[in-house]
Amino acid sequence: MKTIPIILASASPERAAILKSTLNFDVKPADINETPLENENAEALVERLAIQKAQFIHSSSAHTISADTIIEFDGENIGKPKNKNHAKNTILKLMGKVFNVWTSTVILLNNNDLCFKTEAATLTLKVMNDTQLEIYLNSNIWVGKAGAFSINDPNCPAKIIKGDLDSVRGISLSFINDTLSKMQS
Repeated sequence: MKTIPIILASASPERAAILKSTLNFDVKPADINETPLENENAEALVERLAIQKAQFIHSSSAHTISADTIIEFDGENIGKPKNKNHAKNTILKLMGKVFNVWTSTVILLNNNDLCFKTEAATLTLKVMNDTQLEIYLNSNIWVGKAGAFSINDPNCPAKIIKGDLDSVRGISLSFINDTLSKMQS
Protein backbone atom coordinates (compact mmCIF):
# COMPACT_ATOMS: atom_id res chain seq x y z
CA MET A 1 0.00 0.00 0.00
CA LYS A 2 1.36 3.39 -1.00
CA THR A 3 2.03 5.83 1.84
CA ILE A 4 0.21 9.11 1.39
CA PRO A 5 2.31 12.16 2.32
CA ILE A 6 1.18 14.37 5.19
CA ILE A 7 1.37 18.15 5.29
CA LEU A 8 1.11 20.16 8.51
CA ALA A 9 -0.50 23.51 7.66
CA SER A 10 0.89 25.29 10.72
CA ALA A 11 3.82 27.51 11.60
CA SER A 12 3.72 26.32 15.23
CA PRO A 13 6.94 24.62 16.31
CA GLU A 14 5.05 23.13 19.26
CA ARG A 15 2.49 21.45 16.98
CA ALA A 16 5.29 20.09 14.80
CA ALA A 17 7.14 18.74 17.84
CA ILE A 18 3.99 16.98 19.08
CA LEU A 19 3.36 15.33 15.71
CA LYS A 20 7.01 14.30 15.18
CA SER A 21 6.59 11.69 17.90
CA THR A 22 4.43 9.54 15.59
CA LEU A 23 4.28 11.00 12.05
CA ASN A 24 6.48 11.98 9.14
CA PHE A 25 5.27 15.18 7.48
CA ASP A 26 6.22 18.36 5.67
CA VAL A 27 5.42 21.77 7.13
CA LYS A 28 3.66 24.35 4.94
CA PRO A 29 2.21 27.16 7.07
CA ALA A 30 -1.10 28.55 5.86
CA ASP A 31 -1.18 32.31 5.59
CA ILE A 32 -4.85 33.14 6.14
CA ASN A 33 -6.77 36.05 7.63
CA GLU A 34 -7.45 35.05 11.25
CA THR A 35 -9.76 37.96 12.07
CA PRO A 36 -12.87 36.74 13.94
CA LEU A 37 -16.21 37.28 12.25
CA GLU A 38 -18.71 39.52 13.98
CA ASN A 39 -20.23 37.73 17.02
CA GLU A 40 -18.20 34.57 16.29
CA ASN A 41 -17.71 32.50 19.43
CA ALA A 42 -14.47 30.69 20.27
CA GLU A 43 -15.65 27.24 19.19
CA ALA A 44 -16.85 28.45 15.78
CA LEU A 45 -13.71 30.56 15.31
CA VAL A 46 -11.20 27.74 15.88
CA GLU A 47 -13.20 25.36 13.67
CA ARG A 48 -13.42 27.88 10.82
CA LEU A 49 -9.73 28.84 11.00
CA ALA A 50 -8.46 25.27 11.26
CA ILE A 51 -10.59 24.24 8.27
CA GLN A 52 -9.49 27.28 6.24
CA LYS A 53 -5.82 26.54 6.98
CA ALA A 54 -6.19 22.97 5.74
CA GLN A 55 -8.11 24.06 2.64
CA PHE A 56 -5.54 26.76 1.84
CA ILE A 57 -2.66 24.26 1.71
CA HIS A 58 -4.52 21.12 0.61
CA SER A 59 -3.46 18.99 -2.33
CA SER A 60 -5.14 15.82 -3.56
CA SER A 61 -1.75 14.10 -3.32
CA ALA A 62 -1.51 14.45 0.48
CA HIS A 63 -3.42 14.47 3.75
CA THR A 64 -3.40 17.94 5.31
CA ILE A 65 -3.40 18.48 9.07
CA SER A 66 -4.13 21.83 10.67
CA ALA A 67 -5.27 23.24 14.00
CA ASP A 68 -6.21 26.45 15.70
CA THR A 69 -6.35 27.40 19.36
CA ILE A 70 -7.86 30.35 21.20
CA ILE A 71 -8.55 31.38 24.76
CA GLU A 72 -12.09 32.29 25.75
CA PHE A 73 -12.60 34.39 28.85
CA ASP A 74 -15.81 36.09 29.84
CA GLY A 75 -17.17 35.87 26.29
CA GLU A 76 -14.00 37.35 24.76
CA ASN A 77 -11.70 35.52 22.35
CA ILE A 78 -8.06 36.03 23.34
CA GLY A 79 -5.42 35.16 20.78
CA LYS A 80 -1.68 35.68 20.58
CA PRO A 81 -0.31 38.86 22.14
CA LYS A 82 1.10 41.38 19.71
CA ASN A 83 3.87 42.62 22.01
CA LYS A 84 5.16 42.45 25.61
CA ASN A 85 2.67 45.02 26.91
CA HIS A 86 -0.22 43.14 25.30
CA ALA A 87 1.10 39.90 26.88
CA LYS A 88 1.24 41.60 30.29
CA ASN A 89 -2.35 42.83 29.97
CA THR A 90 -3.49 39.36 28.89
CA ILE A 91 -1.76 37.69 31.84
CA LEU A 92 -3.18 40.27 34.26
CA LYS A 93 -6.67 39.68 32.85
CA LEU A 94 -6.41 35.88 33.26
CA MET A 95 -4.49 35.70 36.56
CA GLY A 96 -6.49 33.91 39.24
CA LYS A 97 -9.43 33.46 36.85
CA VAL A 98 -11.02 30.43 35.20
CA PHE A 99 -11.08 30.39 31.39
CA ASN A 100 -11.40 27.99 28.46
CA VAL A 101 -8.89 26.94 25.84
CA TRP A 102 -10.54 25.88 22.56
CA THR A 103 -8.70 23.82 19.95
CA SER A 104 -9.91 22.45 16.65
CA THR A 105 -7.81 19.81 14.90
CA VAL A 106 -8.54 19.15 11.22
CA ILE A 107 -7.48 16.43 8.82
CA LEU A 108 -8.37 17.08 5.20
CA LEU A 109 -7.76 13.75 3.52
CA ASN A 110 -6.36 13.45 0.01
CA ASN A 111 -9.84 12.37 -1.17
CA ASN A 112 -11.24 15.69 0.20
CA ASP A 113 -12.99 14.07 3.19
CA LEU A 114 -12.88 16.49 6.09
CA CYS A 115 -12.47 15.18 9.64
CA PHE A 116 -12.22 17.45 12.65
CA LYS A 117 -12.42 17.47 16.42
CA THR A 118 -13.09 20.59 18.45
CA GLU A 119 -12.72 20.53 22.20
CA ALA A 120 -12.33 22.81 25.18
CA ALA A 121 -10.38 22.57 28.39
CA THR A 122 -10.90 24.70 31.50
CA LEU A 123 -7.83 26.29 33.06
CA THR A 124 -6.75 28.79 35.64
CA LEU A 125 -3.69 31.04 35.66
CA LYS A 126 -1.78 31.30 38.91
CA VAL A 127 -1.43 34.69 40.55
CA MET A 128 2.05 36.18 40.16
CA ASN A 129 3.58 39.10 42.01
CA ASP A 130 5.14 41.94 40.01
CA THR A 131 8.64 40.38 40.07
CA GLN A 132 7.38 36.96 38.94
CA LEU A 133 5.34 38.57 36.19
CA GLU A 134 8.32 40.59 34.95
CA ILE A 135 10.56 37.50 34.92
CA TYR A 136 7.91 35.60 33.02
CA LEU A 137 7.44 38.38 30.46
CA ASN A 138 11.21 38.76 29.97
CA SER A 139 11.47 35.02 29.24
CA ASN A 140 9.49 35.56 26.01
CA ILE A 141 7.71 32.22 26.54
CA TRP A 142 4.50 34.09 25.70
CA VAL A 143 5.58 34.99 22.14
CA GLY A 144 3.26 33.44 19.56
CA LYS A 145 1.07 31.75 22.18
CA ALA A 146 -2.68 32.21 22.57
CA GLY A 147 -3.31 33.63 26.03
CA ALA A 148 0.40 34.47 26.43
CA PHE A 149 1.36 31.06 27.83
CA SER A 150 2.54 27.62 26.72
CA ILE A 151 1.34 24.61 28.71
CA ASN A 152 4.41 22.76 27.37
CA ASP A 153 6.78 25.03 29.27
CA PRO A 154 7.82 23.75 32.72
CA ASN A 155 7.32 27.23 34.17
CA CYS A 156 3.85 27.67 32.69
CA PRO A 157 1.58 29.62 35.05
CA ALA A 158 -1.56 27.84 33.74
CA LYS A 159 -3.07 24.73 35.29
CA ILE A 160 -5.72 22.47 33.75
CA ILE A 161 -8.84 22.15 35.89
CA LYS A 162 -10.87 20.05 33.46
CA GLY A 163 -10.27 18.70 29.98
CA ASP A 164 -7.64 17.13 27.80
CA LEU A 165 -4.01 18.20 27.64
CA ASP A 166 -4.16 17.99 23.81
CA SER A 167 -6.75 20.79 23.79
CA VAL A 168 -4.34 23.04 25.60
CA ARG A 169 -1.28 21.94 23.64
CA GLY A 170 -3.02 23.03 20.45
CA ILE A 171 -3.48 19.80 18.49
CA SER A 172 -5.13 16.46 19.18
CA LEU A 173 -2.52 13.80 18.49
CA SER A 174 -4.88 10.98 19.52
CA PHE A 175 -7.55 12.19 17.05
CA ILE A 176 -4.99 12.42 14.24
CA ASN A 177 -3.55 8.96 14.94
CA ASP A 178 -7.02 7.39 15.25
CA THR A 179 -8.25 9.00 12.02
CA LEU A 180 -5.16 8.06 10.01
CA SER A 181 -5.09 4.49 11.34
CA LYS A 182 -8.74 4.03 10.26
CA MET A 183 -7.71 5.13 6.75
CA GLN A 184 -5.08 2.37 6.61
CA SER A 185 -7.37 -0.43 7.82
